[in-house]
Amino acid sequence: EDVQQLVDEQVASMNLTGSVVGRYAQFNEISSWLDQMIAAHSDIASPFSAGKSYEGRSLKGIKIGKSAPGKPALWFHAGIHAREWVAVASNIYIIDQLLNSKDPAVKKLTKDLVWYIVPVLNPDGYEYTFTGDRMWRKTRKPYPGNRCPGADPNRNWDAHFGTTGVSSKPCSDIYPGPHAFSEVEVRTVAQTIMALKDSIHAFVSFHSFSQLWLMPWGYTTDKCDDYDDLYSLAAEATDKVERTHGTRWRVGPPSHILYS
Repeated sequence: EDVQQLVDEQVASMNLTGSVVGRYAQFNEISSWLDQMIAAHSDIASPFSAGKSYEGRSLKGIKIGKSAPGKPALWFHAGIHAREWVAVASNIYIIDQLLNSKDPAVKKLTKDLVWYIVPVLNPDGYEYTFTGDRMWRKTRKPYPGNRCPGADPNRNWDAHFGTTGVSSKPCSDIYPGPHAFSEVEVRTVAQTIMALKDSIHAFVSFHSFSQLWLMPWGYTTDKCDDYDDLYSLAAEATDKVERTHGTRWRVGPPSHILYS
């Protein structure tokens, strides 16, 4: 297919007014909407920051639910890959459902759990997909001597950095950066998560490539200690998605289903 034609059609069809829910909104719109939601639901919602981007944008998050001893928390983030707009839109939809749904089952989720959600983890790159290159994936931090700025933030974590599924070429979409946590967005998000590690029971990073539910590990084919529990949970979740939407999902570690 003609990808540029698809991009042009997508941009032309975008609704640039009204609620950010159900459309592809720019970063400032999303940020303002989060403020509105927090103000309207101050009984269960509060803001938090996971740092600032290289260009100074806030890694704005919303906490939904009240912390209490023993109450489990979940961490969701999206937009770590800038061009994956639907991942961002999905997190916005989840926030909207948690705050505005009248369904008793959804309301129970905000009583029994605490939700930490950062809908745009790579705001510089995300905004650049609206103003510059729709297919931009990385951060926007320049590096001296490299004509291509940025690094793949999803490959910039301090976990077996640079070992699998990466490129040493700075212009590559899978360039991980010069070293782990070279991208301030990843570094400060990791610090935020580690400060919450005693309460966080689940971590989900939303993407929009294929129908895959990926779990540890990516760097080795060895199974993680809680592999069976994670696989069972992922299988149950994807089964419900499949029965709802008719899509087919694959479950497993990247080292098994992507890099093998």
